[in-house]
Amino acid sequence: MIALATAVVAPRLLIVVPNDALRTQISEKFMSLGILPACGCLPEFVARPVVATLTRRPKSVEEVDQVFHAANVVVTTMNVAGQAASAVQQRMAELASHLFVDEAHHIGAKTWRRFRSYFSKTKVLQFTATPFRRDKVRVDGRHIYVYPLWKAQEEGYFKRIKYLPVSGADDIDTDEQIVDLVGQVLEEDRQNGFDHLVMARCARQARAEELIHLYRAKYPQHEPMVLHSGLSDSERRDAIERLRTRQSRIVLCVNMLGEGFDLPDLKIAALHDKHRSEAVTLQFIGRFTRARSDLGDATVIANVALGDINEPLKALYAEDADWNRLISNIGQSRTEREVRREAVFEGFTAAPERFPLETLSPRMSTVIYKTSGVVWQPELIEEVFPPTSIVEGPHINPHENLAIFVKRDQDQPKWTTSRAVHNTEYNLYMVHWDGERDLLFIHSSRLKDMHEPLAKKLCGDGVSRIGGEEVYRCLNGVRRLCLNTLGLSETQRRPVRYSQFMGTDITEHIDTLPGNRNRSKTNLFGQGYTDQGKVTIGCSRKGKFWSYDATNNFGEWIDWCHDLGRKVLDDSIPTDAFLKNLIRPVRQKRMPSLTPVAIVWPERILDQDEERVELTVNGRRHPILNCDIGVGRFSDEGPVRILISIDDSSCEFEMTIEDGFAVYRQVDTVPISVSLGRRSLTIQEWFKEDPPHIYYGNGDMLVDSELFKLPDRESIEPFDPGKMIERDWGGVDIRVESQGKLKIENSIQRSMIDELISSGRFDVVFDDDGTGEAADIVCIKEDGDTIFVHLFHCKYSSEDTPGSRIDDLYEVCGQSQKSLRWRENPRVFFQHLRKREGDRLRKGGNSRYELGDASIVNNWLGRWSELTYRFEVSAVQPGYSKKLAKKDHMELLAATSSLLMETWSIPFELICSE
Repeated sequence: MIALATAVVAPRLLIVVPNDALRTQISEKFMSLGILPACGCLPEFVARPVVATLTRRPKSVEEVDQVFHAANVVVTTMNVAGQAASAVQQRMAELASHLFVDEAHHIGAKTWRRFRSYFSKTKVLQFTATPFRRDKVRVDGRHIYVYPLWKAQEEGYFKRIKYLPVSGADDIDTDEQIVDLVGQVLEEDRQNGFDHLVMARCARQARAEELIHLYRAKYPQHEPMVLHSGLSDSERRDAIERLRTRQSRIVLCVNMLGEGFDLPDLKIAALHDKHRSEAVTLQFIGRFTRARSDLGDATVIANVALGDINEPLKALYAEDADWNRLISNIGQSRTEREVRREAVFEGFTAAPERFPLETLSPRMSTVIYKTSGVVWQPELIEEVFPPTSIVEGPHINPHENLAIFVKRDQDQPKWTTSRAVHNTEYNLYMVHWDGERDLLFIHSSRLKDMHEPLAKKLCGDGVSRIGGEEVYRCLNGVRRLCLNTLGLSETQRRPVRYSQFMGTDITEHIDTLPGNRNRSKTNLFGQGYTDQGKVTIGCSRKGKFWSYDATNNFGEWIDWCHDLGRKVLDDSIPTDAFLKNLIRPVRQKRMPSLTPVAIVWPERILDQDEERVELTVNGRRHPILNCDIGVGRFSDEGPVRILISIDDSSCEFEMTIEDGFAVYRQVDTVPISVSLGRRSLTIQEWFKEDPPHIYYGNGDMLVDSELFKLPDRESIEPFDPGKMIERDWGGVDIRVESQGKLKIENSIQRSMIDELISSGRFDVVFDDDGTGEAADIVCIKEDGDTIFVHLFHCKYSSEDTPGSRIDDLYEVCGQSQKSLRWRENPRVFFQHLRKREGDRLRKGGNSRYELGDASIVNNWLGRWSELTYRFEVSAVQPGYSKKLAKKDHMELLAATSSLLMETWSIPFELICSE
């Protein structure tokens, strides 16, 4: 910055920074010209610039003149400059020959951007180590120079970084390990002659007050102190002075000592809570990497187990991370991403101003037009609409055949015939032409339009909108499709020409459609599964397609459109093919005569932090993670018994259907309630609001009083006998399921664990047996970027010898079906294992790891979103004989296999006796 100012001879330079610390630091550097005289870049006798430090807002143009005419360099903060009157800001722009903006990642903020707008005729340079923002608001400008961190380290400006990962069993253990390592590193550095200081970081003031007790108990000689925004200015200044004078060597910060703070002696960072963005993390680490001849390398101590944190940081916190490489890569790759982002923006005819691209998050939707081999002409868009109605754009990206614009639409209100009033709304349009398939895709937030005039203008009068029965091909390939809405139209003249149905009302009408000439489908919307997991998809006979998903990545929208185009053009797909995969909900007037095999918690808790959902039983609170829900009785008669288990106690409820409505009653008198964040409900209230899912042996599912019936039973493939794996159970007591604390050698679980360890197939073998388990045995293997997870559900035999008893299969098949939950959210799965291990160790028990350790799982947790997953499930029942298997038993196994395969493509097998 100083070198640039002297090289270009800026007669009057204005520098704007975000805070007072930077203002003071930069002012002092400019007054001395920094290191330029010392290193020979400037002669010692060169005249120093006159530097004005502007600490308050000028109240008039005359005050601006007084300051600027007297100085070569004016340094101020955005709080001073950006909050001044408009005339004052305008005068600053007129007098400054150059504007330097430091920490320019703030430029996306409204105040910063408005202030810079006054300098349209001035040379503006923006400086930042992190040209990206957490809120994705664009940091604009042309990148003219990038100085990577690796190069700064190579050239001696930044010290190298030593990373010490901590793999605690849980958060409490992690904090204690971090505190221990802080003392060890501080003492080692001092013995090596380096007078280093420690900054520990956490996210909340309350947590800081907890952690400071650990530090003060361990290291009273270093007088650890807390620094946060709750302290007064004088208290904060005193704390920093205590650091500089070594009265204290450890400071625990809550979002303090950030931008502009310069104390190179801080060389040890202890991260109890991580930053949630690359920008803040890189700035934070920058505090510790600054070089000085009397200082050693930086050390960062951090927990490798993460929660919800930005993707590039997950590799940063991985256990074997090389921080010198990764911090450079993150900073550089993000910078390169921003450069590429700028290139994409420059690919448009002009950058949107009123509606920046980063702020747009349209839902996935489109209409599709067939074109006739003509090349589209997006420059004709403005000819379609009235003058001045397009308020942004059109912006065209010729590389992607993509055009984006915002249009102002005015409609007359439906409640009046007066033309003196109108409703105004702004609608986003996205248009993409797929030249390979001759298809034009048009998205608009104005849902009622079909955009035919726009399509004809862009691709000629020969365009034709895809509609009619062929739109329903978009549902092809969606497994276990469940319709949320169904629209029907009467083809004969009737009093009611159109009807829309939802929920169970859909079923009776969808089944009458094949061969019915009097009614036709007008629109469908549903959800199901593809190879990518859960999806939503809707379509209308008129030719509209939509999903609940939204995106600010226009490439994703283009890919989604291409997938739709491929399906609707494929004449080999019958237009009613989706009916074969359709799940039909049917409202029940009484309980179905089916045998339940599994019950799972209400679906909405899967989207919540398990720690925020707790059951209170007999006055004691238990995280839902440590509780289990299951079938209390395997019978096809009477109410369903719902068993809720917590450690060694349990509560029992029954669910029945009376007059078409689900009723939940508690069978025992154990006091139990549920806490959902700050809400407290009885179990009955909770289940009425958000019902548990009951799975039956034939594959159907009951939710409240709605039975979700599988498609044609004949479509379920019979269970392959080859997936019934015979095993020699010699030396095993098949009536003893769990190894327990004593690791009972002749138990089913212990026998399986020994076999799995000796197979050499896995990196981790985990004993998860107990209430709330994912499986009795969890085995995991990493291969490249793929994590293979094999869940083994063990069940003891009801008799001493193997036989063909259906009761021996019910529970283990039910447990297998409940495995879906862990595949749906791998992050929750890894967090579950981490929490289970921590709870066991805190109670003085043995580690749950039979092979591997917590550091391996913590590493996967840190990278969970970068990995792909393949799950397998094995039901282990030595009490079942393969050669005695019965047909109805095979149907139960087939239903279990079908559920696992058709949702998340999870193979299933039964390990049994011969």
